[in-house]
Parts: sequence; structure tokens; C-alpha cells
Amino acid sequence: MSNALENILAIPPQRPSEPDYRHKEDYGRVPEYLDVVKQEVKEEKELFDTMLAQAELQEREDHGEAVARRMPDEEREELLEALKAKWDDVNEEYQKISHQTISSSNATIGQIRKKEDCEKQLDQLEKDIERLSKKGPIFVVD
Repeated sequence: MSNALENILAIPPQRPSEPDYRHKEDYGRVPEYLDVVKQEVKEEKELFDTMLAQAELQEREDHGEAVARRMPDEEREELLEALKAKWDDVNEEYQKISHQTISSSNATIGQIRKKEDCEKQLDQLEKDIERLSKKGPIFVVD
């Protein structure tokens, strides 16, 4: 009974305190091995994309379809700049026409058609610019 009484009245042993990870010298830093893993994943993804594109090209060649090639980033940037310049030119022309206050009562058919053509060109150029601005590979059929 005295043994039970001693155990009941005894102070419980202290648990070791948890380490404070915020005060470690490498707290908040990305471990080096994660950079290696990220690079490996990136390389595998590029390899997979390349293999997939080659398989698609081979399949199309086998079926006699037109062969597509991947557009290089430099060519994409040049084309994007040219489309933006063309959009600026067409927009400037459209603004000039719009300021002439073309209405059905005082405009000729030619003026109305020219304004409509400018609107169509601007819409198409905006769609093309948006399509080229998206990330990811672009394949072009020669």
C-alpha cells in the first residue's frame, strides 16, 4: 500500500521538450535534393513531350497526312511582334474611319464596307495574338 501511495503522490517524469525547428540554421530553405528532383522532373517532361510529338509526326507521316513541326520560340516571338504591328496599323485606320462618324445616312457603301473589313481584321488579329501568347508548344503544318 505504501508503494501505491508513493506512486500516486509522485511527480510525473518530464517529457523531453520538442525541438524548436524555427531556430534551426536551415529553417525556411529549400533542401538541395528538391532542386535536383525538380530538374529531373523537368527533363523527363521535356523528353516525354518530345517523344510524344515525334510519335504523332510519325503516325501522321504513316497515314499520309500533312506533317507538323514545332514552332521555335524565336519564330513565335517574331510572328507575335509582326501581328501586334499589323494590329496597330489596322487599328489606326479604323480609328480614322470611326472619327468620320459614319452612319447609314451619310456614308457610302465603300466606307461602310471598309469599316466592317477593319473590324473583321482586328477581331482576327486579336484571336491570333491570343493564340500565340498562350504558353506551351505550337505546332505548324508546312
